[in-house]
Amino acid sequence: MTALLADDDRLGRGPHVLTGPEMLSRADQVAHLGAALGRRLRFEAVPADLARSQMLADGRPAALVEALIAAAKHRPDSDRVTDAVERLTGRPPGTFAQWAADHAPEFR
Repeated sequence: MTALLADDDRLGRGPHVLTGPEMLSRADQVAHLGAALGRRLRFEAVPADLARSQMLADGRPAALVEALIAAAKHRPDSDRVTDAVERLTGRPPGTFAQWAADHAPEFR
């Protein structure tokens, strides 16, 4: 954790923004998960009110639900990809597709 927050002549100023090697939409992420599982999946956005009612019905705490809804509503669009993972670890970040393939058994 210290390395992520610290200023370091070799690594640059912290805190470091960690990203993968590419920008993916939620639909792209779901498609990669589907490919890793060997089946077609799709992403469908739902209105905030419906998401709120479903999460509350599932038993999630109201404060958490409101925080998640607020974060989703106010999340800025971004196409930011950084080199921080490679600078900090000495190797390039893995792709989401590879992560999905590595973790597919956990989704079954």
